[in-house]
Amino acid sequence: MEREPIIWRPNSVSPEEWDSKSRDAQIAWWRENRVHTESTSKPTMSDVPEHYENGTISLSECFYVICKRATDAEVPGFLDECPDEILTMLHDQLEKYVGDDPKMWPRSFSMGSYAPWTTAEEIDASRKNEQQLLWNGIAILKRHLNSGG
Repeated sequence: MEREPIIWRPNSVSPEEWDSKSRDAQIAWWRENRVHTESTSKPTMSDVPEHYENGTISLSECFYVICKRATDAEVPGFLDECPDEILTMLHDQLEKYVGDDPKMWPRSFSMGSYAPWTTAEEIDASRKNEQQLLWNGIAILKRHLNSGG
């Protein structure tokens, strides 16, 4: 028999109170008390070289992070300031995405962790959204790089 994963107890609830709740009540607590913080600034493409230089992300991870953050407004400035090593990697990676039809492009794979109560539909939607962000960024980068950008 497979054991259900433990639902982590929030620090604001005592162990006794948490343990007295049913699994469904614990899940309901987390759903009701989700904290959605509004960031004062959205991460941008321009943040990526610093993360690479600090060792926070690898060169291969740079590609995916840059693509997911790419915007038409930011790409020209990013390309002007982009370190040669990252720019070379971008060109090399973008060569794998031939043509303009994302259906013909390679699929990405990333690992994630979801709360135990996340439905299969929610996970699938999250994965599709992530893939679409990547493809949108690839299209933006290809457009700018192919135009001399």
